[in-house]
Amino acid sequence: MIDVYGAADAGASRNALAIAAIARDRAGVWCPLYLAEEQGAKGRPLDVRNVLVPHARALRAIGCEWWAVDSWAQHDVHHASIEAGIGMQVVGGPLWDQWRHIMAIASRERLSLAPHERLPREQWPMLDALAEQLATVREKFANGARTIEIPEVGTSHGDLATAFARAFLAARAADAEATVKRVSTAMLGGRSRTETSRPERYASRR
Repeated sequence: MIDVYGAADAGASRNALAIAAIARDRAGVWCPLYLAEEQGAKGRPLDVRNVLVPHARALRAIGCEWWAVDSWAQHDVHHASIEAGIGMQVVGGPLWDQWRHIMAIASRERLSLAPHERLPREQWPMLDALAEQLATVREKFANGARTIEIPEVGTSHGDLATAFARAFLAARAADAEATVKRVSTAMLGGRSRTETSRPERYASRR
């Protein structure tokens, strides 16, 4: 059983809605297990809640227990998560903080966009779309601080790449939680006290 980490980018009214899930392969290299983009018709924004539900259920089916999201369309994302039985964690902050984890992993050559055996074959073309979007992302300095620039190319504003990067935030939060649990258990002689140290999430239960 592998650990699967997911994320969604609900997008703005004219941007695509994107979903991604990642996991480590047997060699410890990160790879996508689920990739999807949904684009609304011109002049007709997506029904975020109803569009997200089947994707959330698909992530739940491959072992993803919760996903990282931003605050955009949070009400719709929350209700979609409840309906699909998946938890959600709202993440935010400076763009650099949201991207530095995936950039560090990529710099160590621990990231692969080759088709994984568990990535649905119909989603394989999304690997090219993801690679193209990631290739446009640029690190820059603004007002003395690092930030990320995601250029708009055609109808894409890097929505799939954003969801993909956000999934690494979910993985990092889970790793941090596991570390806290191990340390707390050791300090308390086998009695775990992690409840107050867990990342804040909205638990979605039926």
